[in-house]
Amino acid sequence: MDDFNIASVPIRYSGDFSGNKDWLRFGFHSSNSNPFIQDDDYERGFDNVYENISKVKNMMVSTSDISPKLGLVHYYLKDLNLIIGKRVIIYGAGAVGKSYYLQFCTENKCHVIGIADKNYQNINWQGVHIFDPSNIVREEFDYVILALNTKKIANDVRKELIDMNIPEKKILWFEPQI
Repeated sequence: MDDFNIASVPIRYSGDFSGNKDWLRFGFHSSNSNPFIQDDDYERGFDNVYENISKVKNMMVSTSDISPKLGLVHYYLKDLNLIIGKRVIIYGAGAVGKSYYLQFCTENKCHVIGIADKNYQNINWQGVHIFDPSNIVREEFDYVILALNTKKIANDVRKELIDMNIPEKKILWFEPQI
């Protein structure tokens, strides 16, 4: 795939693309293995793709068909006072978990022990301790932050953690802010 060139995309697909451009947009994703792509890296990557597409003659898309800066959703905890100086485990490695991890590391207010996720075997973030939620009880922590989108899911996970003898007062969920 390293030798892929956008100019090699067959022109015969231009009609399909053009006929659906009211809802279909050309976009890209980064090949960066770091799940926490910094905004300047993203901007540089987008600008590079945009510039290369605009140079291709007879391209099936024009630069106006490219999604203008694909939105990156970042969640955050509004008030970190409760966890300042504390050892925390983030439960959930999805969009909310990634955002919380980035926020906690950037603001350096607490110590993130790791991220617990049921899909831990398929997640590899270099330098981040990701583990099976059943092993939370083996860790020394002050709080488990539930990095989950909905209250219902958070309540279900809270019950699971309580069943594992994790004290309810150590389990925190806040509605994720965007």
